[in-house]
Amino acid sequence: MEIREDVPNALKPFSCNSDDNSGATPENLRAMARAALSVVLQHQTEESAFSGPPFLEIPANLIKQTYSALVCIYLEAARRDLSSHQFLLYLTQYCALSDPASKPLSDLFLENKQELRNLLARTANHSSLARLTGVDWRLDYCVSASEDKTCKELVYFLGLKILDSTTPSEDNLEFVCTVEQLQDLVGQLKDACKSVERGLGQS
Repeated sequence: MEIREDVPNALKPFSCNSDDNSGATPENLRAMARAALSVVLQHQTEESAFSGPPFLEIPANLIKQTYSALVCIYLEAARRDLSSHQFLLYLTQYCALSDPASKPLSDLFLENKQELRNLLARTANHSSLARLTGVDWRLDYCVSASEDKTCKELVYFLGLKILDSTTPSEDNLEFVCTVEQLQDLVGQLKDACKSVERGLGQS
């Protein structure tokens, strides 16, 4: 599976070679896996899924790293449509989990695989989302309406043309912003473009 090395490493406290017993038991791992799937599939919120026993007894940093790793592993396994045997093999070989620790995780994956795949399919389907088709803008130089002419400001008027798949016509989202706000918006869009480029480069 295409998973960063730090993801299986996050489960190493539960491995058969680990000497760390501070909450890293097969029973607690199973409970965290069940809670992680419940959150991913939107059956529960994080707060409710990870409340009560046994989570009150488990160190917070262990819950955090295990939860993140399990979400990555379950989603990637569902994306690749792994069989129960393939999933079990990944847990034992790459995460160094024992059979008592990995078997319940594999069973949970098999129980929830189709629902996970349905979730991924819905997430990948962007046809229902509105699309940006154009941008209109103008720059205005605003002064105070009072006798005091010292209040001056450059203001951008932006209009985003949006095509909604549910309607045949375009909508226009209009807003105003200062030069600084526009620079911040452009900076965030550039960061998003760079993230996409990095993702395409790694695929």
